[in-house]
Amino acid sequence: MGENVQVSAVGHNWGAIIAWYFSLFRPDRVKALVALDVPFQPRFPLKKPTDKLRAVYSDDYYIIRFQEPGEMEAKFASVGTKTVLKKFLTYRDPGPLMIPTDKGFAPNGPITLPCWLSEKDIDYYTTKYEKTGFTGGFNYY
Repeated sequence: MGENVQVSAVGHNWGAIIAWYFSLFRPDRVKALVALDVPFQPRFPLKKPTDKLRAVYSDDYYIIRFQEPGEMEAKFASVGTKTVLKKFLTYRDPGPLMIPTDKGFAPNGPITLPCWLSEKDIDYYTTKYEKTGFTGGFNYY
């Protein structure tokens, strides 16, 4: 970005949080802000966000499950990258994503792919995640 260049920041879901804070940290660079799906929530340094999430959703909530380094990586490794991707990409429960602590991550039965997703697609993403792993994504949480 050059000097005095302003942007329109647009974010959805987790991207909305980034857009909100970008506009707070660099208001000189933001001409307009569009945040979808996530209202602004001021930082509250006296309480960890995970404490509130745990109280509302329980220890099974996916964000809570992603807090312990190495835990979910091991669970995912036990069922394989391809199965993990299939489970996430075919998940259709409208409620909060829960990963029960007392159950493994293995599917209950065969996973049927929707028409827009092929085995070839899954194989492609599997090769990418097998190179990099899931830790980078977990670190965002």
